[in-house]
Amino acid sequence: MTTKVLNPTTAVDHYRSLFRARATRRVGAEPPWLADLRAAAMARFAATGLPATRDERWHYTSLAAVAPVAFAPPGEQCIGLDTGDLAPLLMAPGAKARLCFVNGRLAPSLCLAPSLSADGIGRGAPSPRGAGVSPTPAGDDPTGVHGRPCGGPAAPPERSALRLAGWAQAIERWPDEMAHHLGHHLGADQPVAELNMALACDGAVLFVADGVDAGRVELLFLTTATSEPLFSAPRNLIVLGAGSHATVVENHVALGTANAFADPVTEIDLGARAQLDYLKLVHEPGSFHTATVAVTQGCDSRLTAHLLALGGRLARTEFVTHLAGAGGSAQLFGLALAGGGDHLDLTTRIDHDALATRSRELVKQIVTGRGRGCFSGLVHVHPGAQQTDARLTNANLLLSDRAEADTRPILRIDADDVKCSHGATVGRLDDEALFYLRARGLDADEARQILTAAFATEVVASVADPTVAAAVRARVDRRLTELLEEPR
Repeated sequence: MTTKVLNPTTAVDHYRSLFRARATRRVGAEPPWLADLRAAAMARFAATGLPATRDERWHYTSLAAVAPVAFAPPGEQCIGLDTGDLAPLLMAPGAKARLCFVNGRLAPSLCLAPSLSADGIGRGAPSPRGAGVSPTPAGDDPTGVHGRPCGGPAAPPERSALRLAGWAQAIERWPDEMAHHLGHHLGADQPVAELNMALACDGAVLFVADGVDAGRVELLFLTTATSEPLFSAPRNLIVLGAGSHATVVENHVALGTANAFADPVTEIDLGARAQLDYLKLVHEPGSFHTATVAVTQGCDSRLTAHLLALGGRLARTEFVTHLAGAGGSAQLFGLALAGGGDHLDLTTRIDHDALATRSRELVKQIVTGRGRGCFSGLVHVHPGAQQTDARLTNANLLLSDRAEADTRPILRIDADDVKCSHGATVGRLDDEALFYLRARGLDADEARQILTAAFATEVVASVADPTVAAAVRARVDRRLTELLEEPR
């Protein structure tokens, strides 16, 4: 395989040429509002290019290794997989619904969804209360929560308990709702998210109706070896209506070592009193992964999010949640396991922007070999967000002299009636604890395994769904065993 090499000044031109080629192929195939959205996103990306370490949010992570490579979008391909191949990869076995994407494109034959058709659209059973999606334009929203006062949402145009589709099919079938949400949950100055908007060709869309328990839904993104460096930009949208509940697992896995650049974006909208358990896992050895997850939370909504990074040449997730409705709460757990030459970065932001909101954040990193784990977390209490209760904690465990952990927890408080705290630690395995275990007959490797697993347990044990928790525990234990076998 011959890899085309770009110089830094032509990297933007490369992605702009991909955008032009795609736009030419898709003339008339997408609604004008989407074409305009894409063009505006590409213009913003072209003005800044890929982010650099001078950007405070990218202080710990350089994309210098990404810029010179002429990554290309996936073409038509033979998948060569069947549902039996997925079993060891699934994080939500027994899920009510699953969408599977291979190299960025929906693979209907690997999906499981209510009435999933060949066009990639799953349709749930009718719901007497309708789907919780308001078509009100964001600019006309007097509450700041997408047209939904705390009393609940307006009636939607389509009534079904659970709607699940590939991104392109959802735009065709539900254009008004897609136009209402796409890009509306992201903040300004997001270059990799702009690149995603410009070049996205697929992704998952989930609408859950008011008062509906959608159960477990898994979104599986597989990357396989390709003849040329692969670029994929999945665009996901998750919308939960008032009083609804769902467990969503977003699972990014590389089969082998793939030369790929994945740039996924997931936008999430939680209606009043909605509850979402969200878990994102990335394990893509040899690949680049720059993900953006943006959440908007309505009144009294509950979000529990787990962000797991188990390996990657460079894997960065930027997670932002906006507590826009009074009484909302967010719990965020992160776990990064870095070894070899892995570079894992978790950047988070929690915006408290309403009365009586609550957040808890716990992020742990275990680093060995020449691995590097980076954490940057910001909790911003906005003016008027009185009675905020926020706590941010980061703990890091280094298992080798060459391992590196960076940590930067930040509180920004612009209100006075608040209760906020933050802290961070970096350390090694406790010698006294190791001695204690050795004195009871364990060898050095067994003692290290027990203490390292115990360090990760608090995050793993916080997964509420027992089926998902068991899958997480198995995957984490397997990865920890690999890390502890690496030369120190």
